[in-house]
Amino acid sequence: MIIFKEDGLPVSVTGTKDSGPGGIKGNPEKGMGKKGRLDADFKRLAELSSLGLMLPSSIAIGLFFGYILDRLFGTHPWLIIVFFLFGVASGLFSLLKGINKYLDKNKDI
Repeated sequence: MIIFKEDGLPVSVTGTKDSGPGGIKGNPEKGMGKKGRLDADFKRLAELSSLGLMLPSSIAIGLFFGYILDRLFGTHPWLIIVFFLFGVASGLFSLLKGINKYLDKNKDI
C-alpha cells in the first residue's frame, strides 16, 4: 500500500511483495525495472564523483587565496603554505563528512 501526503507525494510503501512498484517496505529498488536501477546507479555514481572532487577543489581554493594574500602582503611563501594546510584540512573534513553521509544513506544496499 502506498501512503500519500496532502501534496500528493508518496510517504511510504508497505505491504506484501505484490503491493506495488516499491515491493516490500525498506527495499525501494525491489520491483524496479531496468531503467529504475540504472537511474539509481547513475545517481550513486554522481554522488561518488562529487566526493572525489572535494579534496582537490578545497586545496586549490586554499592555494589560490594563499597566493593572492602573499602577493598582497609580500609574505611569500608563508600564507600560501598556511592556506594550503587549511585547504587540506577543510578538504579532508568535507570528504569524511560526505563519505559518512553516503554510507549512512546507502547502508541497506
